[in-house]
Amino acid sequence: MSKTFLVVDGSNFLFRAFHALPPLKSPDGRPTGAIRGVINMFEKLMREFNPDYLGVIFDASGKSFRSDLYPDYKAHRPPMPDDLRLQIEPLFEIIDLLGYPRIIIPGIEADDVIATLALEAKAKGIRTIIASSDKDLAQLVEDNVINMYDGMKNEMLGRTEVFEKYGVYPEQVRDYLSLMGDSADNIPGVQGVGPKTAAKWIHEWGDLDGIVANAEKIKGKVGERLRDSLDILALSKELTTLYMDAKLPIKVEELKRKDQFTDRLRDVYQDLGFRQLLIGLDGNDAPTERFVPPVAKAAKTSSDDGNSWVNPTMPATTNYETITTIESLQEFLKLIPKAALLALDTETDGLEFMRSNLVGISLSVAPGEAVYIPFKQAGLENPLTIDEVMPLLKPILEDESIPKVGQNMKFDWHILKRYGAEIKGIADDTMLASYIFDPTGNRHNMDALAELYLGFKTTPFESIAGKGKSQKTFDEIDIETASFYAAEDADITLQLQHSIVPRLKSVESQYRVYAEIEVPLVSVLAKMEHEGILVDADHLNALSVEFGDNLADLEKAAYELAGEEFNMSSPSQVGTILFEKLQLPVIKKTPKGAPSTAEDVLVKLAEDYPLPKIIMEYREFSKLRSTYTESLVAEINPDTKRVHTSFNQAQTSTGRLSSSNPNLQNIPIRTKEGRRIREAFIAKEGSILLAADYSQVELRLMAHFSQDETMIQAFQEGKDIHAATASEVFGIPLEKITSEERRAAKAINFGLIYGMGAFGLAKQLGISRTQAQEYISLYFSRYTGVLNYMDQSKEKAKDLGYVETLLGRRLYLPGIHSSNAIARSGAERVAINAPLQGTAADIIKLAMLKVDASLTAKSEVDAKMLLQVHDELILESNLASEEAATALLVDAMTDVIKLDVPLIVEVGRGNNWDETAG
Repeated sequence: MSKTFLVVDGSNFLFRAFHALPPLKSPDGRPTGAIRGVINMFEKLMREFNPDYLGVIFDASGKSFRSDLYPDYKAHRPPMPDDLRLQIEPLFEIIDLLGYPRIIIPGIEADDVIATLALEAKAKGIRTIIASSDKDLAQLVEDNVINMYDGMKNEMLGRTEVFEKYGVYPEQVRDYLSLMGDSADNIPGVQGVGPKTAAKWIHEWGDLDGIVANAEKIKGKVGERLRDSLDILALSKELTTLYMDAKLPIKVEELKRKDQFTDRLRDVYQDLGFRQLLIGLDGNDAPTERFVPPVAKAAKTSSDDGNSWVNPTMPATTNYETITTIESLQEFLKLIPKAALLALDTETDGLEFMRSNLVGISLSVAPGEAVYIPFKQAGLENPLTIDEVMPLLKPILEDESIPKVGQNMKFDWHILKRYGAEIKGIADDTMLASYIFDPTGNRHNMDALAELYLGFKTTPFESIAGKGKSQKTFDEIDIETASFYAAEDADITLQLQHSIVPRLKSVESQYRVYAEIEVPLVSVLAKMEHEGILVDADHLNALSVEFGDNLADLEKAAYELAGEEFNMSSPSQVGTILFEKLQLPVIKKTPKGAPSTAEDVLVKLAEDYPLPKIIMEYREFSKLRSTYTESLVAEINPDTKRVHTSFNQAQTSTGRLSSSNPNLQNIPIRTKEGRRIREAFIAKEGSILLAADYSQVELRLMAHFSQDETMIQAFQEGKDIHAATASEVFGIPLEKITSEERRAAKAINFGLIYGMGAFGLAKQLGISRTQAQEYISLYFSRYTGVLNYMDQSKEKAKDLGYVETLLGRRLYLPGIHSSNAIARSGAERVAINAPLQGTAADIIKLAMLKVDASLTAKSEVDAKMLLQVHDELILESNLASEEAATALLVDAMTDVIKLDVPLIVEVGRGNNWDETAG
């Protein structure tokens, strides 16, 4: 078969693109994500297969013949989302303008059109490739005659691959689907029969007829269900069988790509905001000023089968080399200074950046090309040593003029820093690029990104190392497997940069946040993490003993009140004691109907009963002991005597940093015991800790965003904003405001920022809901600008589908148009708060960049940044530099952004973290 027919399941592509890609918008706010995704898929398919014949098939609206067979067919499908429906007509126009033959046959489903065309092509000696992930089409597959291709999973299905994927061969797929049914299409099957059972029965009995004939022999509940379903199985098979002889108005040979209408495409792409596609139309695909050289090495193909098909985003072959001699290393290193970008990745024997050992380094300068330099690998004799390689790599790694890209580059920075080289010239980080492009996506790891943006399925680590306790460390994996895996990491990182960063550049404000804040912050955070903070282990151990004694005393008191011993950490046992034995009133119930023992319930009960209060104290001491005093000691690095937390840039949707291993963001500061834990974080001898904190930054941002004159004036005049709010709301002169009135105003100020309503405010202040609503109404009557900001934020989010910070960080809100009132109101609250919280995150990050630059420029100031927690920066300063470091902190933090109200920074000092709070 010398010619190829590519038939594309357009409906399948459309839905997959809609659900896989971020909710992109055109300049005027129309949804475009699915359109962009489908065009990307088409381009990749055309590059890879360059077919002689091409057809793009979509389902027609309305019913098909299957609806006549079974009126409930597809009857329960939910309506198409509005954001998807709006993209169909523009997509159809683009397909037509590109010259792709588009086929929609009324009354005939796309699968049946595809089946008919594939069999026609077979009869004419033309090989067919079906681009789809729809398992119904697998019944058509014949080796080297009709194949299915799923680009997102890098799968080309022949007969063997169908069996490996589904457990049955193509000719058995209809029976397989009939047994399982299809909830999406409302096709009845046998209740409780899934893929494994269906495949097992087919293996045992041959086909559906054989299964029906032997139904009495199948035991158990599933056998009963099979026998109950015998009368519908024939219908199920008829519904799942493809119609392969549809009357079509066109033949395969007529399905050739036509000339594209470039001028009209240019207008459409401009209208939709597709800047990269516009560049492609003009013949200027991704120009670069630097030469990207090939790596002239022996090719290692992704498959041993000459007929196999590889991912369209990947080169047909991959040139991966294992470097084991200085000569071959030197030969490769000559290519790097000429390259547009150097992708690098380190392989280690663990994930702890301060304790893991370097196993190898992979490098790539061109797509499909990569090298791996192993230092310790199973099956490798006479590898290069780190001492041999690092003197050659160090000048390149530390050369700022050589741009570098990594996936979570901060980890690589740490590993290489411990081996004597500091990565400089970090140009891109694909994890961060993905995060800024779509912060609502929670999977920014390489495997997920490769599948999403490249349509390529990478090699999972567990597939080569195993799982659980028997999992191998990377150095224990054989050299051939490890080398390909490592080289692939560097190669895919480079290709992800080529795919994601241009998308970011199409939205200037997002790219600015990425390039001017997040990427420069990588090395700043790395230096902070590497430095760590000194922790007094003796202090923590003493607290553990003390908290243990407290827990024992609380247990004893609780047992006396209950009249028996019980597990105070068990909600069910606590519930039994409180509500069955002691007959305390039930405040609320769990979703399963049991009386709740949640904290808010215990708080309410503790007002009248002693045992709930003791249980609350027990829970608090237990949490402090397990989460902090014991686990923090285990986190202390034995070499540095410091705790080295990880600051996570790509986790929170608003841009706030989080920390882990250990989490230092949640150490309680409002309780005496929580503050005693903070006492364990200490300055080294001869130094002092400085803690610089932005004062009420989110309220100041509310004043700036809302342009409320009353609030702006209060901040500009340096008034206590909570007292000023109390004065406005309650109509009392500022000098006569009581602490209780100020507390109420503070609850209103912060509560409204976070979307608190009358119910929440009433609960927090211990007042009636009517009184709380009156407070809120009084507040908005005095701060009309704030009310207008809230209303405008919600409306803007509904129009655009996203909100932005002052600097352009974007947060998509897919729930803003939800028909579910709870989801919609939640998105509206985020629309109000995210610009404030996100801008606060941007400000503290800008401050960190400026403080780091100032400390670098002023070498006489002996101080280092250690931690960032909420709106606070913590430095360790030599005592002699304390005054200069304090001034530097205040100057840098107050000068990072211009607002209509002043940014105020308060600096505390102390020998430990708690003392810095004053």
